[in-house]
Amino acid sequence: MQMKIAVVALRVLGFAALQAAVFMTAGGALFAGAQASDPPTDPGAALAALAGLCLGQGLAATAYVARGPLDRTARMAAVFAVAFGAGTIVTQIDTAYYLPEVGAGFLARVVALGAITSVSAAILAGLLFRTEPTLAAGRRPPAPGPAGRAVRWSIFSLGHMAAYFVLGYWIVWVRPEARAYYDGAKLEPFLQHMAGLAGDSPEIFLVQFVRGLVWAGIAELIFRTTRRSTRGAAVVATALFIAFSVLQLFMPNALMPAEIRMLHVVETGLTMVVLAALGAALFGRRRAA
Repeated sequence: MQMKIAVVALRVLGFAALQAAVFMTAGGALFAGAQASDPPTDPGAALAALAGLCLGQGLAATAYVARGPLDRTARMAAVFAVAFGAGTIVTQIDTAYYLPEVGAGFLARVVALGAITSVSAAILAGLLFRTEPTLAAGRRPPAPGPAGRAVRWSIFSLGHMAAYFVLGYWIVWVRPEARAYYDGAKLEPFLQHMAGLAGDSPEIFLVQFVRGLVWAGIAELIFRTTRRSTRGAAVVATALFIAFSVLQLFMPNALMPAEIRMLHVVETGLTMVVLAALGAALFGRRRAA
């Protein structure tokens, strides 16, 4: 058992080291000359954040791969879909909506970096981590048809929207530094705030519904490609969501100062727990009769 743990630890460390090398190489090439909005006084802090990001991704990926029914190629494809979907697509939809001033060129470089690092995460997970033939109790329900999937994804997306707006308001928007960073608007009661959004920016609800559908697809993929119990799959889904979507907020970047990023760490971290719970309810295993 100790030998097995040591081997897994070495593989995770190998994943983290190689993934960090990809981040630094690709990021340096794509963003040469770009300045972070909050450059760290200690470069070691940025390296520590990168190490934590890559270790988190390695741990989450090995937990996901360890009990899956997929062959190596399919595992790589699944890890890429989770990494790119959670780490780039859903995050950059928000960037494009809230920060259009960054420009299409900068956004394209962010997406390119996300694609490169997602490919590397998928390849490393497929090569370094192995699947265990352990079966979980309960039965996997058959995949729903188009209508059933549309209903489940819509429910999931509505749940995502509820978490997004409630947590976003009470954790981020109530803080004056956050309001100043985004548009300087005054603080209003939650329902009045939501009514104002509906009147002034109704498209935001469509944007967040689309983001919720992307999250639904990621969640269903995770729950349907693991042999873990529903509770175990929910833990793995939470780990994957946080590893690929939240931990990157600890990295200094050219878009968001540290105090705003830390508010979003709390907000998105709690949102990931909600999304994993929604995934368990909608896509998890059913107990054997």
